[in-house]
Amino acid sequence: MTEKQEKLYWREWAAVRFACKRRALTEPDRHELHAKALGEDKSHKSLNNADFDRVLAEFRSWSQPENVSGQVRQIEQPRTRSLRKAGELMACLELYHPDPVGYVREIIRDKFNRGSSRQVSDITDLSSEPQIVTNRSTGEPREIPSQIDQLIMTLGRVVNGKDGYRARAKDSVHTMLTRAGLKCHCAQCSPRKKAAMMRMEQG
Repeated sequence: MTEKQEKLYWREWAAVRFACKRRALTEPDRHELHAKALGEDKSHKSLNNADFDRVLAEFRSWSQPENVSGQVRQIEQPRTRSLRKAGELMACLELYHPDPVGYVREIIRDKFNRGSSRQVSDITDLSSEPQIVTNRSTGEPREIPSQIDQLIMTLGRVVNGKDGYRARAKDSVHTMLTRAGLKCHCAQCSPRKKAAMMRMEQG
């Protein structure tokens, strides 16, 4: 959990306590809300981004019970972030591949439709929930990334891998992102990073 998330977490919990006091309700146990949101209790410091969004949505169901759309948006944040990242990789792929949409659909069909009862053909069809699979030799369950995140990892290798399109085109990350119309966070583009590098160079 980042420092910013930590502050937001406690701010949202304070809002729950205030709302309960205002409505003369019994204050819920914080960890019981974690368990309700996640299916198990977790320390707030061990929450990943998806967990964090679910816990915030649960807190807001107490502090803002009338704001259902806001709660739904919070729950959908992991999917929104993943779709945005996939869209950025698609924009980069478009620089190098003549049919990026067809190419990605081929990856999806090959990766997710084998032995699956649910046929998918587009990024928006993919699940954003982590999947539980069983190890064939041990019988132990394990969690693997969601379909969207698996696609993002594949596209990341295709675009940015050692033998990926960007490397073959001899483009820097900055050049690729700029050409794709995306925001670049390199030192050349970030005033804060640029200033830090200048301070380091000046000794």
